[in-house]
Amino acid sequence: MSDFSCYINIKNESSVKLEDGTFNKSFGKYKSEPAKVIKPNENTKFRLSDKAGPAGSTGNTKYRIAKNSGIDFYYDCPYGSKNNILYPSVKGIDLEVEYYGNNKKGYLENIPNGYNHLVKRSGHPLSGIFIVKDCLSAGWDIISAMTIKLLNKKVKELYKNNKFPHKIDNIEISCPYFSEEKETLKINLELKGKEIVNLSGKYSFQINLDNLKATIKEEKEKYYIFLDFNKNIIEDINTPSLIIQKLIKNILKSIDSPIKIPLNLNIPLNINKNIIKFKFIQKNKKSFLAILIGLNGNEGRENISDKIINGSDDKSIILSNLLIMNSLKIIFDKILVKNKIFEGNEFLTVSKNTYPYELYNNKDSKATDKKCNATVKIDKYGLSSNFINYVKDSHLRILLHLRYTEVIIGVWHTFPIEILISFSEDNGKLKLTFDNNIGKCSGGTTCSIIKKNVKKIIEDFNKEFKGYYSFSNFKINYVDAPSFIQISGEEK
Repeated sequence: MSDFSCYINIKNESSVKLEDGTFNKSFGKYKSEPAKVIKPNENTKFRLSDKAGPAGSTGNTKYRIAKNSGIDFYYDCPYGSKNNILYPSVKGIDLEVEYYGNNKKGYLENIPNGYNHLVKRSGHPLSGIFIVKDCLSAGWDIISAMTIKLLNKKVKELYKNNKFPHKIDNIEISCPYFSEEKETLKINLELKGKEIVNLSGKYSFQINLDNLKATIKEEKEKYYIFLDFNKNIIEDINTPSLIIQKLIKNILKSIDSPIKIPLNLNIPLNINKNIIKFKFIQKNKKSFLAILIGLNGNEGRENISDKIINGSDDKSIILSNLLIMNSLKIIFDKILVKNKIFEGNEFLTVSKNTYPYELYNNKDSKATDKKCNATVKIDKYGLSSNFINYVKDSHLRILLHLRYTEVIIGVWHTFPIEILISFSEDNGKLKLTFDNNIGKCSGGTTCSIIKKNVKKIIEDFNKEFKGYYSFSNFKINYVDAPSFIQISGEEK
């Protein structure tokens, strides 16, 4: 007898707990049920079997993560061919879900290389696996990371430029440098001289990164992180001498702070209520310092992946999906107003109901008269954008259904436009590829005018977008853009 069951394995490889599990079915019967809770690094396996008759099995399982966020898992092995369904729906939180399905009877344990997002549509039963993973952005808008080697290079430059003191009273101070020890970050320096007693020697102390204060400010249309050192960042000085402990704290107090660090981003940022935290990562033979940046009061998670910096690179920057969609909103507001397709504010909204987040217009645009009595507008939901993932790559997709009237008859028609943007590395730089698909239109003279205007708008958009996503002083070796953008490489 044929088996039209769904064999499902949900693995939680993220840092969050999947809670309040509920399951439903349209067809079939649960032979085993999903767990109510899936803790990090745990999984649940269950089977939805078919009943007698030509129905197969259809169901879904839901988990809550936090208020207004969660994941739905859908699976369907109907009676028939080429109709199998397997997909996740993430709501309100930046988590990635990998998935794969085939016709093996039993449970899948992993996804073969190159098979993510592939589901065998025909055949039965349906064996599906979902793997929930932390998004590299971890809820932060921006993550900027550098290896300890690069960090020491920057400290050396600051010391050379007298941003760090070379001498206090009669005590000479060497250039400090960072080192790692048992998952802690330490500063080391050498003192030479005496003050009542001989203070010469090499000393180290641990840094409390939670007490390191920083903020983002804008100066002349450029963004900088202002880093404020204070004596409260010091912990565990490797000497019992109270004189030396006091001296090291005085050294920190004398640093010419706040230290100004360029952010090197061209994307407009909402820096109100910015939150900045520092995280030292040391695992899997990797160690680096990550600067976690939340904008407009947004604060992410502190469980940061060691994969933020790729391979042997020395620096990386992660731009979150939310940051990308907000930057896209700014570009569209500018382009649409400039071309008089929309007039006013709050035309576009970034929806967090699903992840990756979606940008769309939440109201009709104002109908605008063009040449030769042509009129254009964008109906509600006529413009949308989000990341779409294919088997081997992903794109930022923009869909626009531009409405227009014919010159003589005045009947409204739709002009479909699709822009696919892909991100890759090319000769040490970030390469943006624009695939512009302009649909067919009707309406004689009006059509040719609209088409000409559309091409001009797309040119303006592409130019503006490229300007936002350019990076100086950065030799790029690796780019990944599944919903966020990861750029990893070397400092020039």
